[in-house]
Parts: sequence; C-alpha cells; structure tokens
Amino acid sequence: MRHKDPRINLLIVEDEPLTLLGLQRGINWKSIGIDSIFTAPDGEKAYKICEKNPVHIVLTDIRMPGLDGLELGRRLRGLKHDIKIFYLTAFADFQYAQSALRLGAEDFFLKPVNIDSLTMRVRQAVVEYLAFLNGSQNDPVDLPEEKDYLREHDKMFYGYPEVKTTESKFSRPVLAVISRVQKEYSKPISLYDIAVSAMLSENYVSQKFKQETGVSFSHYVNLVRVHYAKYFLEHTSFRFYEIAELTGYRDYRYFSKVFKKITGLTLSEYRKTLRNDY
Repeated sequence: MRHKDPRINLLIVEDEPLTLLGLQRGINWKSIGIDSIFTAPDGEKAYKICEKNPVHIVLTDIRMPGLDGLELGRRLRGLKHDIKIFYLTAFADFQYAQSALRLGAEDFFLKPVNIDSLTMRVRQAVVEYLAFLNGSQNDPVDLPEEKDYLREHDKMFYGYPEVKTTESKFSRPVLAVISRVQKEYSKPISLYDIAVSAMLSENYVSQKFKQETGVSFSHYVNLVRVHYAKYFLEHTSFRFYEIAELTGYRDYRYFSKVFKKITGLTLSEYRKTLRNDY
C-alpha cells in the first residue's frame, strides 16, 4: 500500500525574473493543492533542486541558457519517472512542441500564458497525483477536477447543438471519457483502454457515452482534435501536416478530410479566414 502523503510540490523554472515572479505569485497555488513551490532560473539549478527535494510537478521554460527545458525534462525522466512536466515557450516552433510531446509532457503553453488554462491543467495533474498516492486512479479526491473538465467541455462545444453539455448530468464513466480525451487528444486514444481502466465493458461505455453526450466516441475525439487544430491554425505558423501530428492524426489526408467535414472549410480556407479577420 502506498504512503498517503498529500503534499504536492511544484518547481517553476524560468530565466526571465519577472515571468518567474508572475508565475510564482500570480496564481493561488495553495487553492489547487500545491503545498510548496520551488523556483530556479535555469535547468542546472532546477535539476539540483529535484535531486534534493520531493518535486512532483515541474513548470519549465524551454529556451534557457545552459541546460534548456527539453534536456532538463529528459534528465528528470531518468531521475523521477512519474514526475509531471509542463513546458512554456514564446516560440511557436513545431520542433519544440513535438519534442515536448515525445518526452511525455503533460502539456505545453505558448507565452503569454493563459493563466486559467494553466491553472486548470496543473490542478488536474495534482488530482491525478493524489489518486496515484492513494493507490487508485478511481478513488475520489477532494478537488473540483470534474468541474474543470465539464467547464472545458462546455466551452469547446458551445455552438455545437449535436453535443450535449452540462445541462445534462454526465455519469462517471462518461466523465472519464471526456477527461481522457481532453488530456490525451494528441495521442492514440482507445475506448477499450478507457473502459478497462474504469473496469467496465467497452460496449457499455460506448452506449452510455452516445446516450449522454449525443455523439459517438470517435466523433467526439475528432471534435476535440479539430478544436485544438483551430487553435494551432490561429496561433502558430505550423504546417498542416505538423498540426495533424500534434492533434493525434498520423494520416494527414484523413485529418484534412475530418477537418473539412466538421468545419465546412479546408485547412487553407480556414487559415485564410483568420488572416482576413485582421
């Protein structure tokens, strides 16, 4: 049985002093379950802190002098395999994003960081860690992570009449699917794996999901991935095949087909409409 120590510690790694101070003091970390906060101005000092202290979650810039955030992440994986790492970058660079995901990043954020989104994702990481410490991913944890997932679901699908929102009550199996897809849209997602982790049959979860949300599991996955593809089209200059990879599609042509079916526009047409808005 695992030792049930609820203390979760966060390390913020940032070489810009004002940004570091803003991240340290601009968020009420205690309110989302963070016990102690460590800070470091570079990767070398960050690694030494992790060697000497119990650090569970790391929020790190990617571009830093000396040991950069990606190399720090690689070393930390060897030191603490279960550490959760979030990356920050001011550069909308596909190689950075791709490397971060391959390193098992929880998420990455473009600067200036959306504080609400960052807070929500770190809170989710805290919840997952507490569940792990308590010995089960299915144990209830005294943090409002469900509200986070549901709020994000509603925000994503406002204006999509086919998808039911929180006006309908979602059961725990359906909520498990929603949260898993939102967190892991960039990875291969299997309804079978989600059902097994919840100790339910795939057929039962599939039927419950369609009944409660109004859409099939596969269509929901595509809707979430297209939602994030729109974000990349608007905020980066990534090539279309790069966006396909970052949103979980290994086949660019299939991604293009799905995107047009959902939005009514090709990728080029959608990006062109964004430019015309400015």
